[in-house]
Formats: sequence, structure tokens, C-alpha cells
Amino acid sequence: MLKRMVGLSVIAALAVALSGCDSMGGSRTQQGAVMGGLGGAALGAALGPGKALQNAAIGGVAGAVGGSLIGNQMDKNESKAYQQGYQDRSGTPPPKTY
Repeated sequence: MLKRMVGLSVIAALAVALSGCDSMGGSRTQQGAVMGGLGGAALGAALGPGKALQNAAIGGVAGAVGGSLIGNQMDKNESKAYQQGYQDRSGTPPPKTY
């Protein structure tokens, strides 16, 4: 019971710490891989009694793959929107020209 509470506390702390990772730099693919890997490892360790390291490794790999796939799709969507002139990299719309 105590291990589960500690694990859930670690997951909650990671969620709060990683919520501001947009300033981390790098592409969203890289950010997604890092955040997914850390979150997956923490979740795997918390939910795996007895085999915490093995479950953390599996969860970390699965989270990194999933996070990088999601981040890659976000990068593609942003690039497409930028090319179509919907927004610039900072999120503001392009200036109107007449």
C-alpha cells in the first residue's frame, strides 16, 4: 500500500514538473519522447510490484515511442499550418498585407 502511494505521488510530481516542458527546447517529437519515457517509466515502476525495474524499462520504452509519435504528428500539423499561412512559429497570425 505504501509503495503504491509513493508511486502515485511520483507520477503526480512528474506530471506537474513536465507540464511546463514547452520551454525545454527541441522539437515536439523530442519533447514527446522524453515526457512519454519518463511518465511511462514512473507508471511502470509504480504499478509493478516485485519487478519494478523491468516494468519501468518496458513502460519507459512504450511511453517514449508513443510520445514521439504524438509529438511528430504535432510537428507535422504545425509545419502544415505554417506553410499555409495560418500562424507563425510563435502562434500569432501572420500580418495582413494589402
